[in-house]
Amino acid sequence: MGIMNIVGLKVNKKIIFSVLMVLYVSHTYAMFGAKSKTIDVEPESRSILLKDSVVQLNEVVVSTGRIFRKSDRFVFHVPTTCMKNSEELFRQLPGVYMDDKDISIYGSAGTKVFIDEREVKLSGEALIAYLRSLSSSNIKRIEVQPMSDASQSANSKGGIIHIYLRKRTEDGFQSNLILESRVAPSLKDYRPSFSLMGHHRRLDYYASASYIGCIQNKGELDATRNYNQPNYSFLSKSLLSVPSHYVATRANAVYAFDSLRSLGAEVEYISNLQKRNSDNHTIMNIGSLSFESMGHYTQPDQYRLYSATVNYQQKLDQRGSLFKILADYVRKRSTSNSDYHIKQYWISSDTVYRSHLISIYDVASADLSLKKCIQPNNTFVVGIKYTYTDMNDHSNYESWKLQQWSNLPEFAYRLHYTEHIAAGYLTYGTRWNRCSADFGLRTEYTRTVNHDSHKNDSYVDFYPFLTFNYAFDEIQRWMLSCQFARNIERPGFYALNPISIQTSEYNYQIGNPLLKPTYINKVSATLIYDYRYTLTVGCNMHHDLIREFCKQDDENPQVSYITYVNHHRENHWFVNLSAPFQPLVWLNLTNNITAVRQCIQTNPGDAYSNHHLLFIQSVADFRLSSSLSAEWEYNFHNKLYSGNSQVYSHQLLNFALKKKWSGGKWLSTFGVDNIFNEQDKYGSQMDAYIINTAYRLASNGRMFKFVVAWNFNSGVKVKRHLLENSSSNERSRFNK
Repeated sequence: MGIMNIVGLKVNKKIIFSVLMVLYVSHTYAMFGAKSKTIDVEPESRSILLKDSVVQLNEVVVSTGRIFRKSDRFVFHVPTTCMKNSEELFRQLPGVYMDDKDISIYGSAGTKVFIDEREVKLSGEALIAYLRSLSSSNIKRIEVQPMSDASQSANSKGGIIHIYLRKRTEDGFQSNLILESRVAPSLKDYRPSFSLMGHHRRLDYYASASYIGCIQNKGELDATRNYNQPNYSFLSKSLLSVPSHYVATRANAVYAFDSLRSLGAEVEYISNLQKRNSDNHTIMNIGSLSFESMGHYTQPDQYRLYSATVNYQQKLDQRGSLFKILADYVRKRSTSNSDYHIKQYWISSDTVYRSHLISIYDVASADLSLKKCIQPNNTFVVGIKYTYTDMNDHSNYESWKLQQWSNLPEFAYRLHYTEHIAAGYLTYGTRWNRCSADFGLRTEYTRTVNHDSHKNDSYVDFYPFLTFNYAFDEIQRWMLSCQFARNIERPGFYALNPISIQTSEYNYQIGNPLLKPTYINKVSATLIYDYRYTLTVGCNMHHDLIREFCKQDDENPQVSYITYVNHHRENHWFVNLSAPFQPLVWLNLTNNITAVRQCIQTNPGDAYSNHHLLFIQSVADFRLSSSLSAEWEYNFHNKLYSGNSQVYSHQLLNFALKKKWSGGKWLSTFGVDNIFNEQDKYGSQMDAYIINTAYRLASNGRMFKFVVAWNFNSGVKVKRHLLENSSSNERSRFNK
């Protein structure tokens, strides 16, 4: 307890004091108690004695906002009765947008996800599937860090989202079992999960297992072309069936030798099997000629991921100084065996071929760091890190001819890359009066080896980082936070693959071995009020931004393909408003609005093309009783642009009714997702025609959700030890 803001005024030989009494203040919370009183004091008085004043409170209600802003990140506290998975929680985070393929913060894609300071070694669709398997019942809080600092990989161009799991128990355990089902006319989806965390003497342990079984998942894919020439048309319709089976298991343990030293280890296994079946009917008219074909495609894809982590840390003093050694290894093996059967009616011909692809990725990394607290307001961190990456891909295509399978060497490929990244970093943080600042510099030496072309490349880059905060008042109720960071996005190995991969009769995909890395300068300023209301303005400036680009085949213009190119310049100017508030005791509202001006210069000297993007996320949580609540969630974005392709406007409206029994040990949810039954629509504009695609899959349409959870524990809760991971963000480049 302290006395602040003492203001004195001398009037007629008397001094009038105004005193604000502060009961408790920390860097994130503030609670106040104040009483106004005028006291007559003689000018010669050297001290003032206030008599005790006792007030009896009949009731105390403690409430806190779910979302508040720290100096460099947003913090979202997850309610125990939330009953959502991580994917659903992410849609409520300030500045965060996600779809089925990627996560972005303030319009900057490629966001990384860490769990208990351990990187999730996935990206794209694989990362989204992993987040669906992680229940909110295990999550304590989520932190959104728009810019990575110098101690983190420079390849974190989209920022970082940190997930921290709930507390464990002292000489006991805490566990939960969740059964979830999602149903629709063409969807049967079941998601059981189990987790266990506990503490026994000096040992903390954690284990979890989850399964997502999408037994039935049907849909349609419609594609049309609008030609510049008359009497040209294209219509393609596909009936889809995409069942999948996803399994994730994880276990870790942290042993404390004493109050200063601890050793942790973790193992993880992930398996995903998706079998995509499609029956396609295509009609193409070129002037007076008509081409009709039927196709049947079977595309089973599977990957298995194994990882192991070891973490040793030692506290050096009582001020927070820390020495850490982190090391880990991960292997991902992917296989794809596809069968294609195409019947072309205009020449009465059948085409049958198959493909077999294998991809093996290995990553080993080690990180050594020292954090030294010189005095309470001055801290520096110094560290070194090494990452080794090896990728080995090969494929084989065969055609059915003369009653036997024959190799197609023009479609086969082999790709073997090795990459070495050595990094050193230094950060320094200081605090004085109402100001605070964090400075950092990271240096990375990168060496790549293409074993097939025998081409080597190496380069050195520097990545500065700066955060400056200023509080307008003593309790930091009004605060300004300014940030700058430089990042890099190295091209994924799949994007460098120069061999074409056939995806249908009229489409294929091919990489670009001439791709250059993308460099990003990020700058932002955030005005913070009451720790949770924020207004952020900033810009992400990209040089050589890597984009997917749709083109026409030179030999057959009716065939289109997707490749990767570098945009010379692409700048994203953005404004974000985050306003979580509680207008009524029984109503919580969370509003998150982001507006982006996207400025694209494809080639040097080209005029900029400008687009305006809008993202809206709103959540209304109604507390109907102490054990019953209802939630409405709304998400919207207008047309999005990437290369010469667009994602058309899309909106989602979800509803959920939640009930708890037995003091929260039993929880249940009934909900409806995508009430409007919105479908995904895409477009690509080329010289001769525009492609429009409508994608309707049961798992993305209107569905009904049922969830039942059972929580049980034994013992007294204590803070959970965290296990960090030294994995580099570059591992996400494996995924596609």
